[in-house]
Amino acid sequence: MPTADPGISLKPYPSGSLSHPAMTEMMRLIELHDIRPAQVNQVAIGANHAMTQALLHHQPKTGLEAKFSMEFCIASLLLFRKAGLAQFTNQVVQRADVKEMIAKVKYYVDPEAEAAGFDKMTSIIKITLKSGKVISGRAIFGKGSPADPMTFEEAATKFRGCAEFAEWPKSKTDALIQFVAGLESATDIARLAPLLGSESA
Repeated sequence: MPTADPGISLKPYPSGSLSHPAMTEMMRLIELHDIRPAQVNQVAIGANHAMTQALLHHQPKTGLEAKFSMEFCIASLLLFRKAGLAQFTNQVVQRADVKEMIAKVKYYVDPEAEAAGFDKMTSIIKITLKSGKVISGRAIFGKGSPADPMTFEEAATKFRGCAEFAEWPKSKTDALIQFVAGLESATDIARLAPLLGSESA
């Protein structure tokens, strides 16, 4: 099957795309090492200066500012192990535990990331736990990019989160995902319209 060049990007998180490489690697490290919020002393995220200028809200006060805050994105993953629409709200951003975790995240210009060039989203991660253990990682591309595409199940998980935020019935969400999973063999594409309509349940 022919593909588009350079490919299609599907963002797993509703935040600025420059946050995604670090978020992808951070989530991998959290799951791999089973990192708990109470264990974290500091997280340092190094990037080039163009990235730090775009993700400019270091102490966000609103859900919109949080979308352009590396500190919030990382804090959300540490606290909730997710960063979906339900997390990027004023109410969540203003929570005391969120603010406390944001204060532990240092977002800075790293010489190595700077030297890698502005055509890359080089993100260098260093997690220091209260035990003294240091966990490191790095990424150039984020999950959902052509270099690291989302699987159907990963895309479905994102859709479920969006549908839940929109208060869709679970039965409607499940039916739509099931139909799309078999789209290539569907005999009647018109069946998709009712599943997308507000009257569908």
